[in-house]
Amino acid sequence: MLLFKPSHVDQVCEGTKTETRRIWARSRVNVGVDHQCYTRIPIARPRPLPFAIIEILEVRVERLGAIRRAGARREGCRDVVAFRNVWRAIHDGQWTPDTEVHVVRFRLARRQESRCAPGPDRSGKRLSRGS
Repeated sequence: MLLFKPSHVDQVCEGTKTETRRIWARSRVNVGVDHQCYTRIPIARPRPLPFAIIEILEVRVERLGAIRRAGARREGCRDVVAFRNVWRAIHDGQWTPDTEVHVVRFRLARRQESRCAPGPDRSGKRLSRGS
């Protein structure tokens, strides 16, 4: 399971966000494994459907400040400045370039909720809203 901010749902579902940086002591995901995506921890019973399923393609550790334009674009931002602003908004205004983060590269495997816009899944097949 991976949590995303509600503002990232469309980016994940559209495939414009294909990386996420996390402050973890150790990796919580494995390459080649599908993970459910939620916007909050699902504690209700029955458990709600995730908004998407993603396949983990790569996990690496790097310094937060090492992000470049290409990485910012994979994070769903237009550039590094925009990524820093998003990071600060999520992390109480903190931007510490030397912080080690896990960089998780992924691709959309399946959409689960109707709030995901139509688009292709990992096979390239175009899905309708709610597929």
